[in-house]
Formats: sequence, C-alpha cells, structure tokens
Amino acid sequence: MSSDRAAGLLMFLLLASSACTRTMTAPVGFDLDLATAPETCFDDTRIIVVTALGNHYFSVNSETLDIRGLAPRLREILRHSAEKVVFVNAEPDATIGDFIELLGQVCPEAQVVSLLTTKVATLARARYCGPAAGCGRCSNFL
Repeated sequence: MSSDRAAGLLMFLLLASSACTRTMTAPVGFDLDLATAPETCFDDTRIIVVTALGNHYFSVNSETLDIRGLAPRLREILRHSAEKVVFVNAEPDATIGDFIELLGQVCPEAQVVSLLTTKVATLARARYCGPAAGCGRCSNFL
C-alpha cells in the first residue's frame, strides 16, 4: 500500500470516527413514586389528585382545567404546603400523550409525584383513607 493511499485511508477513518461522536447529556425524565393505600389514615395533609381527562383537559381533585390553567392552579394550591405531594392518574379515555402532558405540568410544581392506580384508589376508599405516597414521608425521595 502506498503512503499516499495509507494517509488517505487514515484521514478517512479519522473523519468518519469524528462524525460518529456525540455529546453525552444528562438524562431527562420524571421520577415517579407509586402510591399505596395506608393501613391508618393521615389527616395532616391535603390530598391532591390530578387526573388526565383527555383532550388536554385535567382535573385537580374535582375542578376541571385545561392545560393552561393546570400549573398555575397547582402552584396556588401547593404554595402553603409543607410536603408538595401530588397524586396523578388518568381516565380510560385519556391518551398517553395527555398523561405525559400532565406530568410535564405537575413535576415542576411538586416535590413528589405519585402514580395512583385504580386498585390503590379503591383499596384506600375501602379503608376510608386517602392514598399515601409509597415513599412514606418521602424525605429520602426529595
């Protein structure tokens, strides 16, 4: 192999390898807790449940809001809360896109976002309690 050809091949390999490099960035996502149904009730905190209803509509407890009103309403509700725990769920008609949109609005406002499944909600109601964050008092989760 001639030196010109070897130099050309080396140059090609260097350029090809530099084109394949990429900058590593920190992963972006949501930390999501899994709600539980407590054996005993806690009445020292207000339970906030945000539900994706579908078509870019959501409910905060029983109040229906569109996407523009969700974050400001949560901010107002959580302003005086010591523990900013929000339970999230979705109606069957809501899409995964609606749920991701919900998380995008809730996560910046809450310290703990806890997924409330139908099974846990039913069990909590049967025990006459609200749901609880799966992380307990969540001091290690924050």
